Amino acid sequence: MNRFKYKYSFAALALVALVYLSLSPVIVFAVRLPRKDFKLINVVKVKTNTKIRLNYLHSVEHTQVEGRFYIGADDRLHILETRMTSVGTGLPNDVPERSHMGKNWMVVNEKRKVINNLNFYVVPINHTHLYVGNQEIPLDHLQSGTLIHLEVEHTQFYNWVLWRLMDLDWRKENN
Repeated sequence: MNRFKYKYSFAALALVALVYLSLSPVIVFAVRLPRKDFKLINVVKVKTNTKIRLNYLHSVEHTQVEGRFYIGADDRLHILETRMTSVGTGLPNDVPERSHMGKNWMVVNEKRKVINNLNFYVVPINHTHLYVGNQEIPLDHLQSGTLIHLEVEHTQFYNWVLWRLMDLDWRKENN
């Protein structure tokens, strides 16, 4: 009888733990397609201070550009700095008080500004690469001229798992 009681107690405890974990909030970095009803194409679970890099070749100047971002203690996306190998059309070169020349880069201090999201066009000629932590988010499968929307989102752990396993988008499920 004791074994029976122990088995059910353990099962009940495991069930409570599973429910608690599945309802636990998580912070994710989401890549969506705004022109396709904000379809979720990739998501990475993140935490405070996770680093994000967006590298690309400027299409006019053929200058290497790198935007550096991070997840702040407020669970929002912050821009840290923009790096480029030279300045030119459309690049942030008009802020000398926030710029300095590093070894290989001109670096613009973006003052850790909060940005709610970032929209970016992906074009093969730009050789765009997106890194969240040490993980590269593949973008090479996207058609030329695709607009991507990058954003920090809050969801429950079970939503993140369902997306990973079955490609279920929590925004669509909640509408």
